[in-house]
Amino acid sequence: MKISWVDWNSVCRSKEVGGLGVRRIREFNNALLGKWCWRLLVEKGSLWCRVLSTRYGEEGGHVLEGGCDASSWWRVVTTIRREGLFRDNVSRLMGNGKLTMFWSDVWVGDKALLDRFSRLFDLSLRKDAPVFEMSQLGWGRMVRRGSGGRGCFCGRRSWWGNFVYHFIM
Repeated sequence: MKISWVDWNSVCRSKEVGGLGVRRIREFNNALLGKWCWRLLVEKGSLWCRVLSTRYGEEGGHVLEGGCDASSWWRVVTTIRREGLFRDNVSRLMGNGKLTMFWSDVWVGDKALLDRFSRLFDLSLRKDAPVFEMSQLGWGRMVRRGSGGRGCFCGRRSWWGNFVYHFIM
């Protein structure tokens, strides 16, 4: 009896092109875990998202990683969510701003405002507010009138209007 050795890449090709159609388990698993990351973004009010928020906590509109106490499944999901493959290939359309976090989500430019303006974030009184709530506070209207961002920050107000005008608008 002779054993025929076949290249693994050939085995994983689809049947239509002469392979056996075997899926690459690691890539397939990462795709399924990426789907959970996607569901975290679009199903924030669902029961399972609320369970994860209760179990691991929530900050800035995102479920926390959980550290050593997290399940192995949750640790892998948070790794995929945090690292390049998922984060670099998913973008957000802001819409009405109710589900887009002002400081922690990437909605202007290529980095979150928290990363771009960490000192302003430190002064912010509303670190976990969505864009919609910040606009309701009047940062968009107040910039046009030039009265600063009353209610959003402690300390001086005039630089807030300049910040919004120069870096966000």
